[in-house]
Amino acid sequence: MGRILKKAPIDEGNEKTVVLKASGVTSDGLAVDWIYNHIYFTDTHKSTIELTDFNGNTEKILIKDELNVPRSIALDPIDGWMYWSDWGASPRIERAGMDGTHRLTIVNYDVKWPNGITLDMVRKRLYWVDGKLNIISSVNYDGSQRRQILYSTEYLRHPFSITTFEDYLYWTDWDKQTVFKANKFNGQDVEAITAMHMLQHPMVVHVYHPYRQPDGENYCQTANGHCSHLCLPAPFINERSPRITCACPTGLRLMEDGQTCAEDSNKHSFRNLTHGGSSNVTATAVQPDSGYIALIVSGGLLGVSLVLGAILYLGYRHYRRRSVNSMNFENPAYRKTTEDHFSVEKNLPIYPSTVDEECAILVMVVIIISSIDNTTYNGKGNFIAAATQPDLAVIGRQST
Repeated sequence: MGRILKKAPIDEGNEKTVVLKASGVTSDGLAVDWIYNHIYFTDTHKSTIELTDFNGNTEKILIKDELNVPRSIALDPIDGWMYWSDWGASPRIERAGMDGTHRLTIVNYDVKWPNGITLDMVRKRLYWVDGKLNIISSVNYDGSQRRQILYSTEYLRHPFSITTFEDYLYWTDWDKQTVFKANKFNGQDVEAITAMHMLQHPMVVHVYHPYRQPDGENYCQTANGHCSHLCLPAPFINERSPRITCACPTGLRLMEDGQTCAEDSNKHSFRNLTHGGSSNVTATAVQPDSGYIALIVSGGLLGVSLVLGAILYLGYRHYRRRSVNSMNFENPAYRKTTEDHFSVEKNLPIYPSTVDEECAILVMVVIIISSIDNTTYNGKGNFIAAATQPDLAVIGRQST
């Protein structure tokens, strides 16, 4: 069953447009890069982190290795970092550059179900809710100075999503079916801001305010950073760090100049996605393998050698039989046994010794299995949006 990624104006939401439609996609986490105009999302079905532009015309798989069940994702496009939670067999929270580089695990102990994460871009801290341990915790962007903000079996029965604004944290709870808030520094002053036991489970919560999407410089604005396709923010490590990285959509590869994308000679694009109409899946073309050819030739030579060996053996056996029948032992100790042996052999019927009748023919079958790699591939007041869909990302404005 396919999942659809849509967009709509935030003021009224009636005019919905399909951004991305793909079969077998399960996107639990969604985040908007409001500076470089990209959408990042986690796919728990394929265990990947991917991105696309606002129109769904360009898609790229950023991270696909060592992911179990990626869930929530958050972005800081000013510093070029993205963060995500994974509640699979090895629960953890990781970060990487928004170009997929410099991957690092920042939380990997005392964590079970890190359902939701959010960023405080002023204090450079990450907050998360753990649906198994009933806690809200936070760390610095690099994973240092970890703190537990709140532990409660009353207000954190089954927390799912979290966001922050000014001095407060806001989170949804599936068991209580409501949205709570609390002081983000000490976890005090907990209160419900919606009616208890809503008709539907509150899923994702976001705060819509310019402070949540501060202005930043788009280093790709001039000539798309001289990139032929994707221009992505690079992670800020120090003052000498590059600010952008050129990247290629799934199915293309980056040339040696680091700016131009070209079609991969070993792949053909047929991506099974619908971005308002066009589609493309990356399948690896099957090429003849010299190793398989060598195997076939070796097998044929081995078969011929076995047949020739059988013929020589039968000829030797026939010659030996004739030689034994003509031998005359003079030693009396051997006379009886040899005569008995000859009498038995002479009473046996004589059959012609032919290869067809005395030698089994060896047939070698070489099965070549070729695998095809299917790579697919407002306002000044704060507004809190709680969604009942798997995930919702809010963008207040686009950079120009």
